[in-house]
Amino acid sequence: MDFFPVIYFIVQFLLIVIIGIRSPFKNQLPYNLMATLNMMLWFYGLYLIRILIGLVQFLRPIIQKVEMKQYDSTAYLEPILRMGGMVFLPFFFLIPSLRKNILFTILMIVYTFWNFSPSYLNSFEILLKIFFCLSVFAATYAVLWLFEKLPSQTVAN
Repeated sequence: MDFFPVIYFIVQFLLIVIIGIRSPFKNQLPYNLMATLNMMLWFYGLYLIRILIGLVQFLRPIIQKVEMKQYDSTAYLEPILRMGGMVFLPFFFLIPSLRKNILFTILMIVYTFWNFSPSYLNSFEILLKIFFCLSVFAATYAVLWLFEKLPSQTVAN
């Protein structure tokens, strides 16, 4: 799941370009794909929460044995805010109107790109991560379709 920000950035950028071109078919598929990717970003936020819980569990015994010295708390403020934003901003995609909102999606693309640190992987590992993201995408699309939460399935009142 750590490869997801790359896929999110590339695919969402392409979808926004496709939506901006305005094909003559008035197709809802780009909006459905955008909503699905935005919900996958919510799963990525849950993944980051699990990583942070594991980090706290790992550091708890170490911190208890080491004396804490005074440190400048403002030095750690930026990384904490960046990680907090990456964890909690995707929860706004649970709101159906924001799930297909292009401006909020562009904000999340920029924020994801700003926070992503590239990891250098071999080609086999990248291929596995792409297939994993594709399977999570298919499962997310299926769940949104079953619960009728896709933008093409909503009925205007």
